[in-house]
Amino acid sequence: DQIIIVNATSLSIDERTSFKTQLETDQNISNTSLCSTPPGETLFTFGVTLPGNSGDEDKRLVFYQLFVDENFLTTMGISLKEGRYFSERISADSLTSFVINEAGAKAIGKNPISQQIETPNIYTGTRAIKNVVGVISDFHFSSFHSAVEPLILEFSPKYAGYVLIRFNPTNT
Repeated sequence: DQIIIVNATSLSIDERTSFKTQLETDQNISNTSLCSTPPGETLFTFGVTLPGNSGDEDKRLVFYQLFVDENFLTTMGISLKEGRYFSERISADSLTSFVINEAGAKAIGKNPISQQIETPNIYTGTRAIKNVVGVISDFHFSSFHSAVEPLILEFSPKYAGYVLIRFNPTNT
């Protein structure tokens, strides 16, 4: 695929959004997105807790975490398998919603849509309970040589400092 990654972590969220908007006017670019860690890099991991398992360390599930914007799936060419994806029109998405991959759904072991998951907030040190609103297809967010692990996507563009740019293959 023809995707390049720009490290824009030194820019504010407003500057990153403006940069994305400028890029999208170029006919050679088909999509842009923001993410916290580019594909192929090491993602942050944490233990999540399902309701009824609070404080039960041996029942925590290990998930990788990625902060994204509303264009991540389209830019990366990832399909939505079940439920819905994030929308900037739904302000609660950043506060109350997760999207997980198929490996994450398998780890949960039951219908994940509307499943509550408790996670730590790496920025505030508190814990948050959010609902799974969608399941995406598995993709290699780390090495192609390792199995795809459970992944949580969180809608939080302010923590997404990398710009992904997908080029239009007919114009490049």
